[in-house]
Amino acid sequence: MIYIPPQSIIFAIPEHISFDISIDQITGICKRYRLDYFSGDIYAFRDENETQIGLLTYDGHGIQWCIKRYSEGKISWWPHDTEVVQLLPRDLHIMLWGGNPSKIKMPEMWKPIII
Repeated sequence: MIYIPPQSIIFAIPEHISFDISIDQITGICKRYRLDYFSGDIYAFRDENETQIGLLTYDGHGIQWCIKRYSEGKISWWPHDTEVVQLLPRDLHIMLWGGNPSKIKMPEMWKPIII
């Protein structure tokens, strides 16, 4: 089970990566986009075949890397192919279940968290 708190700040990384790379290489990708992986934010990555989503975060004690691998099918939606995009936690939940958040009708956030 992957728990994503509703106040999480999540960024989707645009490039495809191989999940065989090391944590140092993954954090290097964050550095390239000028993202602070020690901030506690969650960084979402997709693999080259679009069958896995990886989540990177720092919990104050160490870096966590969690992978969701789809048994069937592929990632049905990714927010952007060239830019880092901030996601709502509910959008990431939908993506982890294989859904497309852009096709689901949901109310606007009542009081969005300003960053």
